[in-house]
Amino acid sequence: MKRYFRGFIFISSLVILGLAQITLASLGERPEKFLANLAHLELSQDEEGHFHQGQNYFKLSLREGLLYRLSGESLLDEEGIAFTAAVLGSASGYGSFIEEPVKQFLTSGISELVGQGPVGIPLEEFLLDISLVGEKPYTLYYGLSIREIPTGAFPKSKHTLGPENARYVIREFSDLECPYCARFASEALPMIQSQLLSRGDVRFEYHHFPLTSIHPHAVLAAEASECVAEVNGETHFWSYHQALFQRQSAWAVLSDPTSYFIQIAREIGLSDAMMSDCLVNHKYRQEVLDALTEATRKLNIPGTPTIFINGFKLQPTIEESKIINQQGIYPYAFLEMYLQRFQMIDAFSQE
Repeated sequence: MKRYFRGFIFISSLVILGLAQITLASLGERPEKFLANLAHLELSQDEEGHFHQGQNYFKLSLREGLLYRLSGESLLDEEGIAFTAAVLGSASGYGSFIEEPVKQFLTSGISELVGQGPVGIPLEEFLLDISLVGEKPYTLYYGLSIREIPTGAFPKSKHTLGPENARYVIREFSDLECPYCARFASEALPMIQSQLLSRGDVRFEYHHFPLTSIHPHAVLAAEASECVAEVNGETHFWSYHQALFQRQSAWAVLSDPTSYFIQIAREIGLSDAMMSDCLVNHKYRQEVLDALTEATRKLNIPGTPTIFINGFKLQPTIEESKIINQQGIYPYAFLEMYLQRFQMIDAFSQE
């Protein structure tokens, strides 16, 4: 049975380096780019399709022409460690930024895993599984795949746009006090509505994920949106959600924004009947906090907004980031990024 190991040193290194939102992804794309990134290793390929450097090798698993999984075997001497670090760097898309932390882990942080069987290591949007056997220098068996979260692990959303049976589900985990989430609402959501929901095979889900440690009013804002939806209907959840983001800079600085939340509802033409009682009595607080707890426990969400398409976390690749920067657009408003992930989902669904 595969166990999960969370002490992997380079996960925190990636966060410190600020690389968690930008990858040069090879998994999920065609294998030519991945192999081109490893040209310096001067690989040879055997009849079984394994790529070798000496006694160390890896093999590629494809679905519909896209790289689905990488697996390999290395002897953990100096040459094997360097080889494995380069391969994982290219396949994960973090490249040279993680090669040194990987080398350090394989050199000094891995001995406790000898003979423990398959161990899974969550690495941002990927899952690395490893087995370590033998005596020093150990033999490492490893595999890297894009981490797909099962549908059942996602909390049920009360606030959705699009058909229930949609093939592609875009899930946003958001904090109403988060400025970057406000940009998602003003720049990405309109694009999703006009370009993707109009297709008929896409659903959008909104999930509350208030960052209570840094946003003191985020939970109350989420409660207010639920109170509005109860009184005015689900359609007006979305208009109030937009209004909260548009006026975020005004209410975020208040010591108690309760009356302001009620005022916003009134000013955009919604009924504020019972809203004061709903907020003062915190009718929806436990619901919001329970959703936060469930998402934190099951999904390991680091911040907001966090976006998933089906079970895959959405993050721009370095190539996509270059285009995004050239066009000067908000990353999650880049249409082609969604379309590429749809293509990947279609390919990965083919056994």
